[in-house]
Amino acid sequence: MGAVKSKFLKFFTKFSKKKRKPSEEIDCTALNINSIYVEKVQKISYEPQASLNGNKTIFKGKYEEELHAAVTKISVVDYDFKQTKKEIKKIAKKLNRKTLPDKCKRLISVNQKLICSNENIVKYFCHEIDNETLCIYLAAELCEHTICDFIQNKSNFPTLTTKSVILQLVKGVEYLHEIKILHRNLKPSKVLIKNHQNKAIVKISGFGVSKCIPDNCSCISNSGQYGEPGYIAPEIYDAQQNLPPGTKLNKCYKNGSDIFSLGAVICYVGSNGNHAFSSQMDIQNKKPGDFSKFEGGFTLRVLVRDEMLAHDCKDRPSAKDILRHPALWTSTETLDFFHQTSNILQDKKKLQMCSIENNTSNVLRGNSWKSHLTSHVKNHLFPPPGMKTGNWSYKRKSVLSLIRALRNMYEHFHTQPMAVTSDLGSPPDSFLKYWTDKFPELLMHTYTCMKVHSSESNMVRFYK
Repeated sequence: MGAVKSKFLKFFTKFSKKKRKPSEEIDCTALNINSIYVEKVQKISYEPQASLNGNKTIFKGKYEEELHAAVTKISVVDYDFKQTKKEIKKIAKKLNRKTLPDKCKRLISVNQKLICSNENIVKYFCHEIDNETLCIYLAAELCEHTICDFIQNKSNFPTLTTKSVILQLVKGVEYLHEIKILHRNLKPSKVLIKNHQNKAIVKISGFGVSKCIPDNCSCISNSGQYGEPGYIAPEIYDAQQNLPPGTKLNKCYKNGSDIFSLGAVICYVGSNGNHAFSSQMDIQNKKPGDFSKFEGGFTLRVLVRDEMLAHDCKDRPSAKDILRHPALWTSTETLDFFHQTSNILQDKKKLQMCSIENNTSNVLRGNSWKSHLTSHVKNHLFPPPGMKTGNWSYKRKSVLSLIRALRNMYEHFHTQPMAVTSDLGSPPDSFLKYWTDKFPELLMHTYTCMKVHSSESNMVRFYK
């Protein structure tokens, strides 16, 4: 009973002390926040009854009594306290004090919101430590919305598209990996949206279990249980299940482990809130993710399903490689790629080096791409005998001919008959969608085949 009594007295003493002043905290998962009445630590204050998004450890608060903040309260057991403080300081330094030119340093002193130099990461303000209660408070910028708000009502976010959300997510992860931080807990609840100057900005939050990679390493040893089932990389989950109490994993957590989780989040966004995997065991058993409701298009689906969610960590692309993938090109970039491809392959020697006309049945969706066109476009590209509508003729069984038709229609769009342009849609977005909806595998097939010419001056930018 002595030990129980001692614990009770310690607990009672802890909560019977005079209320502390409100404190401000960082949004570590965007930094999540909870608050009720206002408590103040030092520069951080928060409302204990005003929890954010149902999270019991993240509160609405303020930083320096002016900046609205999400405050995360972390209770740490005594034997972990020093190590936790040390790790938070390392992450804070990387997120907030990255080396900047001298002319930029004065901006930091004027506006602490500029501490973090990447707009797709929740800005970290500071952390404060209460040595009596063994609590650490993190303060970060307050974001008004979650990714679920976007999925449930996209009309409330006119400046956002599914593709732009995904692009911003990848940019955020690329930044973290660039400064050698592993998130280790990516999932939909860690994706927030902040309104800024009539623009919706997607931000990654939730750095409670994040870790810094030493400068001379490419990975870190894993310890503890974390992550959301259905979003944990298979190699991490396997290692966690075989982890003896109080020991660290022999396997390492790498950038690729974050990429797997990011891929599952992208599927969730692209599938309007449906999870890629119904359980973690689906992942462990190598069951394919459910992309039946994925609306991101064929090219993005290939990137996520076949590359980002690859079972083997070494087969996953880096965030930098993902940003260069055709799935995230703009419509203008994609149309320019087809234009340059058509021009280069006019050279017969270069055409012979390229496998553009090999294994094309999936690309053409059969033996003839002509059959998939709308009537006005079809009659314009393949006019009836005796009727000429242009200076070009096309081969219905040729992929290169299809690319040339696309290029020519785009370049001469405004000289086409109104019925034809009405079918095609306005360039560049609707125009490109007309072709990619009908021939979803065209872009990836062409991109793969044209790698042999990736050193060409007009092509190198698509492969660099």
